[in-house]
Amino acid sequence: MFFVIDGGNGATFFLSAASFADWKKSLEFYQGVSWLAKVKKQLLTAAYCVMKCKAKTTADEVVAALHKVLPDDVAFTLGEHDSAMISPTRDKVVIHHHGQSYEKFAVGASRDGVARELEFYHLLQEKKPQSFCFSNIEAGQSDARCVHFKMAYAPRQKARREDLPLEVYREFFDLKREADVSWACCWDRLALPVEIPAAFREGMTPVGAVHRDFKPWNVKLGKKVQLFDFESVSSGLPLEDFFNYFVDPALHFGSVRECLITLREQKLWEQAQKLLIMQGISPTEVDRYWKYYLLERYDHFDRAGAPELAKKFLALYHEKPPAEVSLRRAVFEVAGIVLFAALIRLWYAWCHPLESNDGIRYLSWIRQWVSEGSCESLLVRPPLFFYLARGLMACGLSVENATLAINLAAGSLLVIPVYLAGRALWKKHFSGIAAAFFCAVMPKLVKFSCVRLRDGLYLFFIGWVIAFWAWAFQAENDRRGVWSAFFCGLAMALGVMCRFEMLEFLPWVVLTLPILALCICRSWRCALLFPLMVLLGLAVGIVGISILPGMPPVWQSYLNRIRMQFWMWKLWGLR
Repeated sequence: MFFVIDGGNGATFFLSAASFADWKKSLEFYQGVSWLAKVKKQLLTAAYCVMKCKAKTTADEVVAALHKVLPDDVAFTLGEHDSAMISPTRDKVVIHHHGQSYEKFAVGASRDGVARELEFYHLLQEKKPQSFCFSNIEAGQSDARCVHFKMAYAPRQKARREDLPLEVYREFFDLKREADVSWACCWDRLALPVEIPAAFREGMTPVGAVHRDFKPWNVKLGKKVQLFDFESVSSGLPLEDFFNYFVDPALHFGSVRECLITLREQKLWEQAQKLLIMQGISPTEVDRYWKYYLLERYDHFDRAGAPELAKKFLALYHEKPPAEVSLRRAVFEVAGIVLFAALIRLWYAWCHPLESNDGIRYLSWIRQWVSEGSCESLLVRPPLFFYLARGLMACGLSVENATLAINLAAGSLLVIPVYLAGRALWKKHFSGIAAAFFCAVMPKLVKFSCVRLRDGLYLFFIGWVIAFWAWAFQAENDRRGVWSAFFCGLAMALGVMCRFEMLEFLPWVVLTLPILALCICRSWRCALLFPLMVLLGLAVGIVGISILPGMPPVWQSYLNRIRMQFWMWKLWGLR
């Protein structure tokens, strides 16, 4: 039996409820892009038992519905373990023979596009591209009324990372590389609503194959990605497919402002420049190709009767190009927040000059260590805070000013790892800035920065542990991820030498990094290396700090305290 769903865009889906495996295969027609769409797909998958009870449509009824679109003499088979879809234009049918192939039929207005797609599949079989895979055509027929072909499954490997290599765009463009044309001819083909600068009309540009419908739902990511739906393939300019992959979905589902924010955080400009270099074009040309893409899409949607979407592309044309937030700007903004945090903490320290009992004890222990050369009370405590205080006292500061300076500096600089962690986790510059600002003004953190205890320095190292932890599984490649895991362990070692409680973060970091590496990076190599590099960084840091000149001989008591700490960890609130 089949369950029928009428899509919001006019499409009709016939989903097989014969088994749970068939139900999942049927839902492959639904390519969710936004997080809400992905949640809906997961809910539909989980609701299989309910949908199976509601599935009342037989295979013969589905065949009859498909024949309302296709001519009666077009033959096809549809079993209980297949699924089908009628396109929103109501002149195209796709049948999915689960585990075997797809069949595509087109009549009416869609016939010419599908005929071009069939020709392009033959070109792909001839060229044999290396950077992406495609379905193999098993049978194909084309006449004046209908185009039909069957596509076998393409071999592909499971995705390792959720990205699309630039080599795919370059090789696809080169499949039908043509002679260069003048920019003036390119602009003259469009119905332009704005005047083009004279400099943009000068020179020549390469021409090659452009997908025109290059979007996330027409791509299956993998170690070797799969491309499909070549109905709109035609000749075009470089970067059109690259820009369209990101811009078109963003404008379909959001505003122009949201689109700009998303594109800046995805480093669109930087990647576009790299792609131009790969194609032998100067990266300074990226602005001209960006303007051309937007006006070409405006012209396309305006002719297609979608004026609202066309207006969005035109509005994006008038906006500043989505270049990534510059390093200089990010540095100045974070430096400003650091300065603001320092001023707040200095003001708080001036208004609250009294010291706690623990702080007074710390000051007396440091004085005793400096004057007598040893202090029994320090032998059972991590030495880093006291070592730094002694170093500042050697520079002429009093013990009060030295300890206060350590925490003021650590508290002010804490906004840096907080910014980096926020930007890595949410992939937005604004998220990092917001997190850094809240860190600068949070009352509890301000208070910890103005007492003569180890807490301010300890929190500073916690910030770096979280920042490097986030960088590890959000890194652009495995090498950066592995080094981030190592520095995460190194930051943890510095925290351990400040407070033994830092060891409580160790199981959390070591357990979560492999899980996140498998879920996000999809790499068993990273899942194995990340915890090992954390432990290596922890060991290197502890040994390296402990042999610094002038460090008190704490090893025996230090190891005894760590041994005791293993039995007293307050993991997730439990002793």
